[in-house]
Amino acid sequence: MPGGTLMVKALFAIAAALAVTSPSVANNFPAERFIQAKLGGKWGMLDQNGKMVLPFIYDFINVDESGDISLEINKLNGKADAGGRVFIPVSYQSVGTFHTDGYATASSGGRYGLIDRNNQWVLPAVFSSIDRFDDGTLYAARYKGKFGVLSLTDKKWVVAPTFFYIGPLAKNGLAPAKTDQTHEGFINREGIWTIPAGQFEELWQFGDDGLAAAKMDKKWGFIDSSGKWVIKPISEDIIWPDEFNSKGVTFVKIGDYYRLINKAGEFVGSQLYDEVRYFKGGFAQVSVRERWGLVNEEGKTVLSPTFEAFTDFNQEGLAAAFEGKKTWIIDRKGRRQFGTKFDRVGGFFGGGWAAASVSGRWGAIDVRGNWLIPPKYDCVSICFDDPPPVITLSPMSSD
Repeated sequence: MPGGTLMVKALFAIAAALAVTSPSVANNFPAERFIQAKLGGKWGMLDQNGKMVLPFIYDFINVDESGDISLEINKLNGKADAGGRVFIPVSYQSVGTFHTDGYATASSGGRYGLIDRNNQWVLPAVFSSIDRFDDGTLYAARYKGKFGVLSLTDKKWVVAPTFFYIGPLAKNGLAPAKTDQTHEGFINREGIWTIPAGQFEELWQFGDDGLAAAKMDKKWGFIDSSGKWVIKPISEDIIWPDEFNSKGVTFVKIGDYYRLINKAGEFVGSQLYDEVRYFKGGFAQVSVRERWGLVNEEGKTVLSPTFEAFTDFNQEGLAAAFEGKKTWIIDRKGRRQFGTKFDRVGGFFGGGWAAASVSGRWGAIDVRGNWLIPPKYDCVSICFDDPPPVITLSPMSSD
């Protein structure tokens, strides 16, 4: 596509003229130790001694997966670094996470481009969407209604923008792609179909286990990178393609219940679950008769379904568990460490602290249940009266 190549070169020329410095690298200060709090309807950030890191002026504030702090005021977004320095002004419609290449997706005027950590456009906002295609310098971008793949190094389309949708490249070198709203398959790095669109009714992208969930005749199974069935269609409703864990098992839904299955398509154990969640940190939450428990990666019950709900366990093996209006901090065997003196505990976060409330006011506690930040805020990180809801995911989409 000569015209497309010229267009991309022109865009890169504009970006080169705008850029004055190279992208810096996010510092490694543990921002997750900071505590987001809400006061007077606005969010700010404190350290664990209660010292203000960011003022209470934001509509939204959160530590993202790179360790930067996402900021929002009047539906405009920016970023602060882990020391609380605002390095991307709150002036964009959206700002994504900065990746290891030093770039983030940003939107302005309803269009998306790439910025660096010096707030310079690397690629101007002319795309209707843009996101990483691989772990290097390739980006899947939508331009004039079609998806292609851009190379930031070669400054050209390496996959012409002719697709309805292109997703990220998996470890096996395949990416989900669509020719239209309903026909989807997989392409390789060069944009060549390896599993043609329309061969399956629905698909999920490949996981690190090298398998993808696929639907045929209204039932789901798992395929390998050649499109061959590893587990033939068996489930009428796989709500997510949670990849097989380190023990080679995952959940599938059979009828009204979930069961564990291995890569040979054999059921593991006989236990039926009403609801399940992802395996995380070697464990998965499971529900029986509206009570939640915990199983390990082999499917063995670690914590019998006892609680109304509980949060993820932190590095110390602690979680907040809910029984009606009571909250307990429990270990993975269900032993109550402390609780009841709090109205609610929102679960432990990565910095070794948990949000907790008393008499409708929120503060932060340490892993022993001692107050780090007194309960005087509207919210701390989260706000809720009831146990956190179960979060489910939807199949891959072009939206």
